[in-house]
Amino acid sequence: ADKYREEAKLSPNSAASHYNLGSTLQERGKTSEAIVCYLSAIALDPSYSEAHYNLGSAYQSLGDLDSALGCYSSCVSLVPGHAQAWYNLGYVMQDLGDLKGAVRSFKMAIKFDPRDVDSHLNLGNLYRGRGDPSKATSCYRRAIECEGTSVMGHYNLGSAYQEMGRVEESLGPLGRAAELDPEYGDAHFNLGISFQELGRYEEALECYRDAFRADPNFEEARSAMRGVEKVVKRRRGEKKRGGGGEVEEGGKENFRNGVNVGGRKEGREFGAVV
Repeated sequence: ADKYREEAKLSPNSAASHYNLGSTLQERGKTSEAIVCYLSAIALDPSYSEAHYNLGSAYQSLGDLDSALGCYSSCVSLVPGHAQAWYNLGYVMQDLGDLKGAVRSFKMAIKFDPRDVDSHLNLGNLYRGRGDPSKATSCYRRAIECEGTSVMGHYNLGSAYQEMGRVEESLGPLGRAAELDPEYGDAHFNLGISFQELGRYEEALECYRDAFRADPNFEEARSAMRGVEKVVKRRRGEKKRGGGGEVEEGGKENFRNGVNVGGRKEGREFGAVV
């Protein structure tokens, strides 16, 4: 930072010097100071696309979404193929409630970076939020094609199948999500619900137990586990007595939507610019 600060003093009319200083300050968490540097770089060179992009990421990290929106929009106007700017633009639009704009932005991100998993996941989440789980499943499958070990890809696909009533089909992706991340309680929990829907109570019980082991504060898992334990005990008792009567299900909770894919991608470009 000291090196770049000295460089900016020696070359006050160099946009790259101000940009480099801003990048270094932003990396060190000095966001407000970084913003001043990016603004200086843009004042010297309004076509400096990465300065617009980093300025947007700085505003975004401070929660100033309207300013971030303007910066990312400027970046994609200057460089239409900037996939990360389109991605962040979609994220900001989503947070601001412009879902139509967010869908378009994520589609543009995918156009320029077809293998970006998070773009597919976020687009799928938007479709689910708009009540179109069929389109959402297509997005989640594409995410999995891009990265077969995507926990959220498998989890969201399974959860979307549950929403559509395709319970049998939800078992595969939910089971895969739980296998990839054994500590992901929601994956075990939703898998348990699917087993319970299918009348496979002992398998459901194991899933609820796994969910509770993963998160001892997971009260829904605890409640479901206790309810299904009663069902399993009753069924075992019926078998011993030779009975076959109907057994109350009990303990079933609503499945948990898995629409969180992690934090925003800042994609900052640090270091000297030639």
